Amino acid sequence: MGDLPTSLEREAIYLVADGQYAGRSFDDPGDTSIVILKATTDEHGDAPGWSSDTGDGQAVFGPLSFEAGHYELDGAGALIVEGAFQGTVIQVGGDHT
Repeated sequence: MGDLPTSLEREAIYLVADGQYAGRSFDDPGDTSIVILKATTDEHGDAPGWSSDTGDGQAVFGPLSFEAGHYELDGAGALIVEGAFQGTVIQVGGDHT
């Protein structure tokens, strides 16, 4: 997929491949975790059609806002969040993020 789903499920793990991702506001209701991981050659799930070259670069997101809590981002050193010039990059309003 070229982006995360519009609504994320609690207690789910989402793996993102290399590429550009839009900025977004995370506001999915609930008090259990949502985990977003950068897919790597070694950690990529069992998705059919996986190619190692989609996990050896960077996942670059636009500005992120966490309105709800209980999110975890782990970029394995390859997840980048970019903001506009002199703009906010990450805004955290939810607990346990």
